[in-house]
Amino acid sequence: MSKNGEEYKNVSSKGMMAYAAPSLFQPHKARQAIRDAHDKKIPPIICYYAGLSSVPITRYVAPMGFDACWIDWEHTSCNVETMTTMVHETVFMSGGRTIPFVR
Repeated sequence: MSKNGEEYKNVSSKGMMAYAAPSLFQPHKARQAIRDAHDKKIPPIICYYAGLSSVPITRYVAPMGFDACWIDWEHTSCNVETMTTMVHETVFMSGGRTIPFVR
């Protein structure tokens, strides 16, 4: 993203979709979104904390409109396949609007 003011006017009208990848199969621009929120160029990022490693909960939460979903893997006992499914479901069920973060 360029540093001129017009770009940020565009971002504020699009919300987190401005940081989505061109395709759901490509990585998002989460670092840029965090930088812009820290620099107060965009509103704060609203995140949902998913403490339970559950694919159905992820499918329920993803389309709710949160900017990000923080999935806690450190304090749960789920395998790599379940975590990968949760990340993919977050992206696909939200249409790329919600960025999944895994801790």
